[in-house]
Amino acid sequence: MGFSLCLMCVRSGDGRPVDPARSGLSIGGKTHYTDGPWLVVKHADAASYPSLMDDHEKGCLDELSALNGEALCVVGQSNADQFMYEYSRGGKVVRKLVGDDGWRVVLGEPQPWEAPLLGPDKLAYELSLLEKEDDSTRLREIFAAKKFRIGDRYPRPGAGLVLLALKGHGLTQDPLQRP
Repeated sequence: MGFSLCLMCVRSGDGRPVDPARSGLSIGGKTHYTDGPWLVVKHADAASYPSLMDDHEKGCLDELSALNGEALCVVGQSNADQFMYEYSRGGKVVRKLVGDDGWRVVLGEPQPWEAPLLGPDKLAYELSLLEKEDDSTRLREIFAAKKFRIGDRYPRPGAGLVLLALKGHGLTQDPLQRP
């Protein structure tokens, strides 16, 4: 069984709780909860996310992060193996990644949670899946560069990155277990 998920998250820059009514998030009847210092709004499905594709050079969370301190959007659709991630702080995008069958948007500075995706264990795993030996040279080049690049299929974008990205920002609750 697959999943479709969109989480919009904000936290204050000074560690104080964010007032949902003043957060700038559209909460309405959506599930919302706190996870540590983060206020999290869970959208029913990924179709309701803000388009992280509208402008490849700009963040869509700039206003939310200017208002609250930090803003995070994580989207995953397992049936399309789609992953979208944006993290903004103080009104500026820090990192934005959009991918499905390859990386379509790569903007900003790599975040610590991304490191295992380009590590030796992941490289060994990906090499074990290759069907053609001649593909191994390109794969080794990608992993040696230690960065995501537009058009590359590795590290594989996919919905499975949602929990890794959330944990990388200190969110510990599994959103798939929440109503």
